[in-house]
Parts: sequence; structure tokens; C-alpha cells
Amino acid sequence: MRFMIPLGLLFVFQKVKAQYAAVPKIYDIVNSLPVHPNEVYGVRSLSQIQRIVIHHSDTLSGSAQAYAQYHIDQHGWPGIGYHFVIDKDGRINQTQLLTTISYHVPGYNTSSVGICLTGDFTQYPPTQAQIESVVYLVRFLSLTLGQKQVVGHGELVTRTCPGDLIDVHQIETLAYSFT
Repeated sequence: MRFMIPLGLLFVFQKVKAQYAAVPKIYDIVNSLPVHPNEVYGVRSLSQIQRIVIHHSDTLSGSAQAYAQYHIDQHGWPGIGYHFVIDKDGRINQTQLLTTISYHVPGYNTSSVGICLTGDFTQYPPTQAQIESVVYLVRFLSLTLGQKQVVGHGELVTRTCPGDLIDVHQIETLAYSFT
């Protein structure tokens, strides 16, 4: 006996397949970034993470390597302050392990994951590829950490980061509306 898939259900399967065919890859570049010769970040358990913090680089261009070097040279930090960097083309780079207590929000580093999108969102909005990638990344992180509050850097400390041209709460809504 041959099993027949109803046409409507076939359409749904094709739509889901197409959606997952375009799922962004997360590139692990943790061990390829510069680190401070003497300083080391602390470690935490995943259960200590309470929120995801969105940042912008406050630059028109840049890379995870450049941000890491800046954090080391200008701040004396052990390495890059973010756990993830999303390039303008939507590429997601994992730059720290989730168990790393990196420096990206004073007073909240132990309890948060930092995601930086390249760009200055006080001048220009993020690219569509960046929005799609950050929504995917927040959704992906919820599988590991559970659903966490998503906030902008400026909601925790007095900063204009990540700028007025990105809606962090819309990102949270989009990410969690599909989980």
C-alpha cells in the first residue's frame, strides 16, 4: 500500500523545508581571536544566565577580530567582550563560550550573554540579514538556556547602545513567537 500525502500538508512541509534550508550557520571563532597575554575571564554555569543583551559596535564597519583587539588594547580586557558578533551580511560568529563571564555590561556580566551587531544604529538601521540572524540566534539560545529576557545594552546602563534604529523588543517577540 502506498502512503499519499495530502496536497495541503505537502505545501506545509515544503514551506518548512525552505525555511530551514536558509537557517544561518553559527561560526565558532572562539579560539582564533586575540586574547590578553596575562588576563583571563571568569567562568559561570549556564544556570546563572538570566538575559541576552543586544549591542551595536558603534562603528560603520568592523569585525570580531577588530573588536577583540580593541577590547584588549584599549580596555585591558582578557579578550572580546561579546559572546557573539553578527556581521552586516548576517554571519553569526561565536566569540566566547557561553560559560565565559566576558565584559560587556558592568554589573550584569555574570548573568548575561552579549550579542554585538556590527553597525551604528544611531545613524543606520541593522541590515535585514542581521535582524534575521539575531532572531535566529536568540531562538537558538533559548533551546540551550531556556527563554531569557532580551534587552538593549542601554536598558541596563546609561548608554545609547544599541541605538534607536533597532527594536530589541521586536527581536524578542519575533524570536519567541516561534518557539
